[in-house]
Amino acid sequence: MAGPGVEILGGVPDDQLTELYQNCSALIMTQEEDFGITSLEAQACGKPVIAYGAGGALETIVAGPVKAKTLTGQGQTGEFFTPQAADALAKILKEFDPKRYRPEDCRANAERFSKERFQRELIKVVERVIEV
Repeated sequence: MAGPGVEILGGVPDDQLTELYQNCSALIMTQEEDFGITSLEAQACGKPVIAYGAGGALETIVAGPVKAKTLTGQGQTGEFFTPQAADALAKILKEFDPKRYRPEDCRANAERFSKERFQRELIKVVERVIEV
């Protein structure tokens, strides 16, 4: 049904998943997720994300004018489609050009959610509370 350019794999091992992210043009995320770890995994591999515009994707993907910079200094890392319908996704896919996205912007955006950053920020909060 999807056509000759689409292969549905189902579950894959982590090492194969990383390779798939690294070699794709973009991740398409049609579901609503609470957080959006899938989108961050793709961005950590330097890939943009095309996502349904709801839930965690709104926090983990930077969408906006092409080549625009956000408050975090990062460029665009993906696109949203809404409503959650095939024609809305098809419209985005027709206009999608992976060359408009810089892999370094995608990776930098994913870094905002890294374990190391979380630990640094948590230590800062604890130090601030202890000093009070």
